[in-house]
Amino acid sequence: MAKNPYRLLLTRISEANPGFETNARHHLAYQIRDGLVLSGFLLDLSGLERGAFYLTAFAQPLYVPHDYLFLTYGKRLERNKRWKINEQNETEVVGRVLEAVRSEGRSFLEVVNSVKKLAELAEAKPGTRENPFQWHPDDPNVIEARAYSWTLVENERNAKRDLLYLTQMYVPKYDWEKELQARAGTVLRAVEQGMEIGQALLRDWAKQSAAGIGLTSGPD
Repeated sequence: MAKNPYRLLLTRISEANPGFETNARHHLAYQIRDGLVLSGFLLDLSGLERGAFYLTAFAQPLYVPHDYLFLTYGKRLERNKRWKINEQNETEVVGRVLEAVRSEGRSFLEVVNSVKKLAELAEAKPGTRENPFQWHPDDPNVIEARAYSWTLVENERNAKRDLLYLTQMYVPKYDWEKELQARAGTVLRAVEQGMEIGQALLRDWAKQSAAGIGLTSGPD
């Protein structure tokens, strides 16, 4: 078996999905659409033993500034299957992973891999056909991403609705919530000067997120 079985898996996933790159640090095969939405397939090791992983398809709005991956818009494929690759089953596992990506992963990414899709998804009621995720409807992380998504697709009414909620009605308790509220305030002030100013701010944040995560150097 290859010294790093995960690298082999990522390479095969990338080869099977034109336009994808790999990132060994995050065990990720991915693409970035319009410089704004990261989407792809993550080998989630989750502290498991060598060779074990979960195969997760996900999207991440890079315009919500973070220097790490988060799986709010993610799904473990094959019904949460825990995979194990070793010297004896390497060829078989690679084939089965590629089949899971083809049969289930790609269709999932088609639901989440653009700004407009993320906005519409978060607008729908959780746990429905339009929004299969099980978020709490008042999850501030989801509302923040939705507000910024609406800003980028020039839906000023919905954007301001969410931004005003986060800045005037939402009561933060923890430090991360206070940081979220401060970000929303920054975007709201920008939007009030003009939607294009708010959009430019979010595009800058997306570039910073990609750089912070380490996704700007191309395939590795």
